[in-house]
Amino acid sequence: MIARKRVEVFKPSIDTRYSDDEIVSHGDLRMHSQVVANAGEITERIDWRSEVVGIDEANFMGPQLVDVAQRLADSGKQVIVAGLDTDYLAGPSAHPDLLALSDPSPRRSPFACAAATRPSTRSGCAVPTS
Repeated sequence: MIARKRVEVFKPSIDTRYSDDEIVSHGDLRMHSQVVANAGEITERIDWRSEVVGIDEANFMGPQLVDVAQRLADSGKQVIVAGLDTDYLAGPSAHPDLLALSDPSPRRSPFACAAATRPSTRSGCAVPTS
């Protein structure tokens, strides 16, 4: 429960950087999350009594994410989706249509890495040069 609302959070199974079963902020704040292989599993595993549904790392959730998020919102849930809106080349993310469907909200810049001195403008990717 957060702010007297039943909250449930989902993250992709591929994201094991900081924890296998928690979402973790860069400041090390942690929250338990359901781990799913793809967005389709969310509707199978959700507790439908939840009022707020968080989905982390949207770019790894697969093509069903838009339909799943819309179904959750249509059922009266507040849906919060976190993910990148561009790839490392500044091209559109895997789910640009989520932005079109979402309520207007402030856009947040990705956190800077530990070596950076200002907020980043895109994600990083190691690309072989040869």
